[in-house]
Amino acid sequence: LFSNNTPPPVYNGNGFTCTYANNIFTITGAFDVVHIFGSTNCVYAPCLSPDTVSTSTCLNITTGTQTYLNDIRFNNILYPVGSVLFQTGDIRIIKADTLTTFVAAANDSICYVGRLEFNISTAPYAQRRFTFYSIITQGLVIDGDTLFSNNTPPPVYNGNGFTCTYANNIFTITGAFDVVHIFGSTNCVYAPCLSPDTVSTSTCLNITTGTQTYLNDIRFNNILYPVGSVLFQTGDIRIIKADTLTTFVAAANDSICYVGRLEFNISTAPYAQRRFTFYSIITQGLVIDGDTLFSNNTPPPVYNGNGFTCTYANNIFTITGAFDVVHIFGSTNCVYAPCLSPDTVSTSTCLNITTGTQTYLNDIRFNNILYPVGSVLFQTGDIRIIKADTLTTFVAAANDSICYVGRLEFNISTAPYAQRRFTFYSIITQGLVIDGDTLFSNNTPPPVYNGNGFTCTYANNIFTITGAFDVVHIFGSTNCISGVCLEALPTATSDMIDDTGSILLYPNPAHDLAVLHADGITFEKVWICNLQGILVYQENANGSKHTLELSSLPDGFYIWQVMDTKGALHSGRLRIQ
Repeated sequence: LFSNNTPPPVYNGNGFTCTYANNIFTITGAFDVVHIFGSTNCVYAPCLSPDTVSTSTCLNITTGTQTYLNDIRFNNILYPVGSVLFQTGDIRIIKADTLTTFVAAANDSICYVGRLEFNISTAPYAQRRFTFYSIITQGLVIDGDTLFSNNTPPPVYNGNGFTCTYANNIFTITGAFDVVHIFGSTNCVYAPCLSPDTVSTSTCLNITTGTQTYLNDIRFNNILYPVGSVLFQTGDIRIIKADTLTTFVAAANDSICYVGRLEFNISTAPYAQRRFTFYSIITQGLVIDGDTLFSNNTPPPVYNGNGFTCTYANNIFTITGAFDVVHIFGSTNCVYAPCLSPDTVSTSTCLNITTGTQTYLNDIRFNNILYPVGSVLFQTGDIRIIKADTLTTFVAAANDSICYVGRLEFNISTAPYAQRRFTFYSIITQGLVIDGDTLFSNNTPPPVYNGNGFTCTYANNIFTITGAFDVVHIFGSTNCISGVCLEALPTATSDMIDDTGSILLYPNPAHDLAVLHADGITFEKVWICNLQGILVYQENANGSKHTLELSSLPDGFYIWQVMDTKGALHSGRLRIQ
């Protein structure tokens, strides 16, 4: 890339890209070996992770001149049907016929009259996610499967190996597919983007046994199909016979119509945090794990239950969190497109302030008896704003925003997961301290800071802190903070130092007790997480040997993590039996 000269800010190599700024090198793509040369040099914070960004491609049109648009419309010799008209990576716009007129094309947008064909068959991954914004869409065909024609797009369509969702003019297609045809008398398509599909662990109901004979049998034959029987199943989505009264009117593909009660059981899903969605027309009641959300009235737009949240809009229910059984009631009802996937959102919490009246703001400023230093002033979940001193003035606080003069302290130490991501938008930030480590003071925030077990990035007034940390102090003469959010990071996929060679854990498998031991390493903190990334054990340590008390943990596989006094993270697997 370079030798004995200044590193280039961007270098595009054979299958990889290297960027350089502020002494930080970032290499993304497909590569194996990195050689660094220096007469005398120090390298800090080498980190490796899967690259989920460089595989995403968005349309970028640079050839959309009026002359070219006229040529591709009328010159069928130079541009026959099947020609590639525009291409960015594996996103190719193909000439579908000789009738389509291209009105305008530039950057990520294309306007046309007729038919638009996207071909992504060359993408080097079978499972794909393709998104675009389309204004006046009259029809959509994917791999020959007509999703709609001259009517409203369905909110969810489950095709042969793919799923298409539609909301607010945005189409999202996930799964295994190659060709997308879009029809419009006059239409514009914006921001077509292609990426590998990481949602392919999603399962949607697909009924193939819903014949009329079977529907009659499961209704009346209580010997062959007693209450509790699995009537239909796709993966971990199971429809259970809830009673002997429910009549199943029709069942095919992703739809089921019934009179009475429908029970979905997803308890066998191999992940605790779940997302379950379905479209239901005439829903008279909903019960989740015995908790009645509504009965014979309108569904609430948001319902926070015991460990789960259910949202409802436009006949679509979305349930996220830890739950097992969903009962739906309807005199006559149809349920469409029940889909189940791991929920990576429910562990996210964003600050929501409801107590920021002017009276309260004055009280927490001046009443040091009722609100001493260390008091929790505002809290949403594990995001706690602590009174840091007696000098800070809180100017305003509402919803996700807080304005102040002085110092703001966020404490997230109660979050039940070791690896965290904490983000916030800060206008005039004069200093930042994380767990006692000063990132900057009265100068510009660094774009990247690698601290003791955490990393902080800064761009466009947004701070993102990831790793293992507890307390964030923000300083500002006058400052406003907004968009404060906390989420779990999946530790099972983190590329930490797997130091099972230098740190011993024994016995393994363990039962009630296990010992971590290392020569030349002093432990500071110890965590144990389950395979879903949920923290189940946490202790401070001091020394090169630490005993783990495991009697309260159920049998299974876990990830142990140790942070030493130098800030290095070590991890390994533990089995309890």
